[in-house]
Amino acid sequence: MYKNFKAISIIGARSGSIGIKHKNVKKLNNRPLLYWIIKTALKSKYLDRVLVSTDSTYYQKLSIKYGAETPFLRPKKISRSKSGEIDYILHTLDWLKKNEDYTPDIIVRLQPTSPFQCAKDIDISIMKLADDKKATSAQVVAESDFHPYKALKISRSGYLKPFITKNNNVINRQNLVKSYHRANIISTKSKFFLKNKKDHIGNFSIKIEIPTLRAIDINNKKDFKIADCINKIYKFLK
Repeated sequence: MYKNFKAISIIGARSGSIGIKHKNVKKLNNRPLLYWIIKTALKSKYLDRVLVSTDSTYYQKLSIKYGAETPFLRPKKISRSKSGEIDYILHTLDWLKKNEDYTPDIIVRLQPTSPFQCAKDIDISIMKLADDKKATSAQVVAESDFHPYKALKISRSGYLKPFITKNNNVINRQNLVKSYHRANIISTKSKFFLKNKKDHIGNFSIKIEIPTLRAIDINNKKDFKIADCINKIYKFLK
């Protein structure tokens, strides 16, 4: 607990992944991805509870084995590939309120697919969010390798066009404002989230920046191979 703020983590781990079958329990450095994110969360100084939201009894048993709470199974209707993460966060908060009369002050959304997160990333997020009265959330991010202003799309005529700008000229990276991508830790004030129930980031989100190497999000086999290579060199997972 930090400054009397009750903080919990909600780890989303549904079983029906498409890019890699059972991605959330695929082994990296001889342990399932689910193991690594639970281990990280349990090391946090300011998380009061670590919960896993899953639709799988197998994942549930693994989560409990690794030290997390999994007191319920996520309904199938919010466990599909197109289901939004807001749905399972709301479901978790509703379950805690109805069954335990418990509502945290801060929710930290975590994902097994970002195994190189550190407990300090979580703790800094909680501290900064608790200290900023105006802030609605805090996001752990890394500088983007591919700037959105360099993205292209196919136009209606079938030719390549800039995705954002109307200028076809190549823009020098040095002239672009820094862009960031999320590194899969999003901390939210539950008071804000429960009030609107459609947004867990809001307009006042704090930046916590980490190195790009630790910000990988594993979505396919290529990502997994990259993560494996990174870990063999930098030994993030021990």
